[in-house]
Amino acid sequence: MDSLAAHFVREMRAVQARGPYFLGGSSYGGIVAFEMAQQLTRAGEEVGLLALFDTRAPGYPRLRRNAPARFHLFRRLGNPFPQSPKRGWPEMRREMFRIWARSLNIRWRRLTRRALSQESLYFYFLNVTFAARSRYRAIPYPRPITLFRVPAQPPNEIYATDPLLGWGGLAAGGLEVIDIEGFHGQPMFREPYVRGLAEKLRDRLRAEQDAASASSIAAVSEGRSRSHKDGALPISV
Repeated sequence: MDSLAAHFVREMRAVQARGPYFLGGSSYGGIVAFEMAQQLTRAGEEVGLLALFDTRAPGYPRLRRNAPARFHLFRRLGNPFPQSPKRGWPEMRREMFRIWARSLNIRWRRLTRRALSQESLYFYFLNVTFAARSRYRAIPYPRPITLFRVPAQPPNEIYATDPLLGWGGLAAGGLEVIDIEGFHGQPMFREPYVRGLAEKLRDRLRAEQDAASASSIAAVSEGRSRSHKDGALPISV
């Protein structure tokens, strides 16, 4: 995760050398954006906005301790978010075998240098990102976070849910939650939901731009005041 975020930071700074930077990401991409903001902040750069689009914090959601054992086993064996609490053991067992079969097929094709199918590539990507997410150890972010949250959350019967999606302890600079319509993943970026999301994001960006302008004006005024005190001539801007 750290190296992936560092790669994107280098690419971004090649285009825009200095901040403020406006970062955003959805789902797994939100965690990458979070780590990018951390790295930029440690480098002394300004992050104007960190927007997370229905991104669940690392380690969230957590299975309840009293959740059926099959869900704990299922999560350890490769499916991080078994969504339906009504799924029985036979159905989950069949899916486990499908996961193992796909994993073995990918390993065999990589060993024999054979091309992966589109479905295998997607499954491989999910496994890699889940492993990176599991290893990532997030620390509190010192600046504000804006979380765009869809209303649908994992089933309460098996998960200990949190309306802040696990970000409460990581948002040391404050957490703003903005509810949006739609569902997790691509649907929230498509019609009919994307228009409402775009309007709320636009308003949030305008607020950040206004705050940045006010800060610049205040800095100029402070500089003029200091110049007068030091006996220097005022500078027109």
